[in-house]
Amino acid sequence: MVSNKPGVYQIQSVINSKRYVGSAVNFRTRKRGHFNSLKRKDHVNACLQNHYNKYGEADLHFSIIEYCLVEKLIEREQYYMDTLKPEFNINPTAGSCLGVKHTEEHNRKIGKACADRKHSEETKRKIKEMLTGLRRTEETKRKIREGWKNREPCSEETKMKMSVAQSGENNAMYGKHHSEESNQKNREAHIGIKQSKETIEKRIKKNTGQKRTKKTKRKNSIAMKALWKTPEYRRNRKLINKNY
Repeated sequence: MVSNKPGVYQIQSVINSKRYVGSAVNFRTRKRGHFNSLKRKDHVNACLQNHYNKYGEADLHFSIIEYCLVEKLIEREQYYMDTLKPEFNINPTAGSCLGVKHTEEHNRKIGKACADRKHSEETKRKIKEMLTGLRRTEETKRKIREGWKNREPCSEETKMKMSVAQSGENNAMYGKHHSEESNQKNREAHIGIKQSKETIEKRIKKNTGQKRTKKTKRKNSIAMKALWKTPEYRRNRKLINKNY
């Protein structure tokens, strides 16, 4: 049985003696995490994963090199990486991902895995419960305000890059549309929502005195005219206004 103490460990091949060096707060948990990932074929270390795929679990032996304090883990891991020169370690620095470059194939797999990932109903419920009633303290609000006030303005070059990145086909939402089911849920969520008088007053105060450019006014006018031509939008606006 592997200990649950902290320290430095290695995973070594029986066939060719190649090894991987790492550190862990809990040896038992770390070993389980490594081999579970290898079995699922989604281990972050491609070298170790390829070796496992070729020779199997029986060829890899997990062993403890040294027990040490948690605050000394990175220091001792780096010592053994420099001393043993482990062949399976991709990163030359302990606890760092610097220098790691994923292949296009690997990036594509990560993208596909993230796109196909869906929260279970139980997870959705927990997230909803966590966020329901969540309020920022006055201290947090003050820090956020100060952070925005003290930030340096973006340079013209940065503004241009942001504009290019968010326009046309570069925009992540380009060509995407909500499903009819999603639209219906959004409509139902907004119907019956009433803003407090305080919120309305704040919004009026914020917008008072603001002047839009002629170009902005023209864009807004064209967009609103297009919206009002759709019977669905007019019907929803009537329902929202009735609830106010």
